[in-house]
Amino acid sequence: MSTGRRWWRPRSLRRQLVLWVSSIVSVAMIGVGTVAVTSLWDESVSLANAQVSKSLAAFSYAYTKAKRFQSDAPAPRRSVTTRI
Repeated sequence: MSTGRRWWRPRSLRRQLVLWVSSIVSVAMIGVGTVAVTSLWDESVSLANAQVSKSLAAFSYAYTKAKRFQSDAPAPRRSVTTRI
């Protein structure tokens, strides 16, 4: 048998307090980190969605304008040449 302290022996009040406080602080820090990462991820996704939406709106406007310009323009004349 070893002469060192065994882990199942009663711990002092100071050691118990240190363990409890450090475990509570660790859980709190993990919770805060999770909330921060989740909120930053949501914000980045919403910004990306807004940029894609704006880009698609600009593309749709340009496509509609180009299509309208093509339909308003007269058809190109074909030169009438006779081949012999």
